[in-house]
Amino acid sequence: MRVLVDRRRDGLLRGVVDRFRPELEGCEFELAGRGNSTDHSWVQFRRETRDPTGRDGTLVLTMAHGPTERALLVDSYFVDSLLSIETPTRKFLHRYGAESDLAGLLRELMSSIRDWTH
Repeated sequence: MRVLVDRRRDGLLRGVVDRFRPELEGCEFELAGRGNSTDHSWVQFRRETRDPTGRDGTLVLTMAHGPTERALLVDSYFVDSLLSIETPTRKFLHRYGAESDLAGLLRELMSSIRDWTH
């Protein structure tokens, strides 16, 4: 059974975004979009940067939540400015059993995002 997710009512994703948005904006990320599908909601941040080889491009960070799967995904990739080629950089997927699992998840996620953005 598919459940329609209204991103404004997805408390878990909203909490994650509210927690990390100030830090991401401090690292020059901008909110690029929000959306939802039949059973997922997502928020995307972007910032202009260079990859390790010095190519100009955009680092994209997407946070997505699937309540039915009880999963939170954070995915990041670099988009080369010249060729628009997407290169995956990091992916974090966490399946949770109960909302109480989320405190540890947020600590782990915070550490990962700090590593990706600096």
